[in-house]
Amino acid sequence: MATVVLRAAVARIRPPGEAVRVPLGARTLVLEPDTVAEWLARALAGTAPVHVRRQGLRALAQRELLVLTGRDDAWTRAEPLRKALNAAWPTQRPVDVVQRLLRQPALLEQAGAGLLDHDERALLASSGRRHAWSAADAVLVDEAAGLLDGAPRTWGHVVVDEAQDLSAMALRAIARRCPGGSYTILGDLAQSTAPAGQSSWDEALHALGGPTDAAVEHLTIGYRVPAPVLEVANELLALAAVTVPASRSARLSGEAPRRLAVEPTAVVTAAADALVDVRARHPLSGIIAPTPWLDELQAELGRRGLQAVDRLDHLGSDDVPVLAAEAAKGLELDGVVAVDPGALVAQGPRGVRLAYVMLTRAVQELTIVDVAVPLTA
Repeated sequence: MATVVLRAAVARIRPPGEAVRVPLGARTLVLEPDTVAEWLARALAGTAPVHVRRQGLRALAQRELLVLTGRDDAWTRAEPLRKALNAAWPTQRPVDVVQRLLRQPALLEQAGAGLLDHDERALLASSGRRHAWSAADAVLVDEAAGLLDGAPRTWGHVVVDEAQDLSAMALRAIARRCPGGSYTILGDLAQSTAPAGQSSWDEALHALGGPTDAAVEHLTIGYRVPAPVLEVANELLALAAVTVPASRSARLSGEAPRRLAVEPTAVVTAAADALVDVRARHPLSGIIAPTPWLDELQAELGRRGLQAVDRLDHLGSDDVPVLAAEAAKGLELDGVVAVDPGALVAQGPRGVRLAYVMLTRAVQELTIVDVAVPLTA
């Protein structure tokens, strides 16, 4: 995508469609489009930011005019040429580059040639039809800003937490702000659930510019989740498509997870019953479930006089956190009722990692409500 964005920016640079005529006293210097196109190509051949190369074009044109005319004042008298060069190589705003890329199919096809297949271009085009910018769009705009104007404000050392959920483009944005390559990068690949998150630290380091002296340290001892709960969650790692060792808990004691296998029609009732049970022992308890179950769970709790909420802070006596797996990341509850983790696992590696998140939120008790496959005749 970095190359695609660069191509989109460069696509605005076009030679004039007709000759540029520069009056110089009694004579007129005629510059054919091919001549100006050759100047543009020479200026573009560098690796500096696009707007820096644009300044190089002006210096190149001044030298060429001096050679062609032998006059030191040729550039100051060459207003038609200056206007033509400004039109041929306009300054651009980063947001405009990305907006054109996402909203102009012909530009997207041109910039993505050989890099993006038809389906990828279609996805980008559909995102361009939205009115609101996404977080991923913002990173593209940051990429465009770096390509056009160079590095923004920089730091000597950068610390990044939750790095597993950063896309390669987001990691490039960090790299631009730390040209010395001095980082502390923290994250748990088993909890990489963002659509473009990381599954390998080698790949993440490559996106950061490939620092050669990087050391990867795996922190394999946890203190938050009881060992019996963590052992169950670790069973998912083989399906998570990540390169991490299983962790172990410093809390060797604790309740083993309780598993309930129920028919699909009984899932909501069973989850609510389990929540009421664990809540009697641990008031800070909640339900984590795939998104399709949330409305029914909230309604069932309401029938029992409980209020489903999407937070853990400032809870009233009847408030119960009911969260999607994505929203539960980084949170802790004493008791957790995990609903239908198999539905997440069935979605592939990202779903497996969401299920891992779901199962590792409980610091005291975990109840797993599995959906049993009904027998058929």
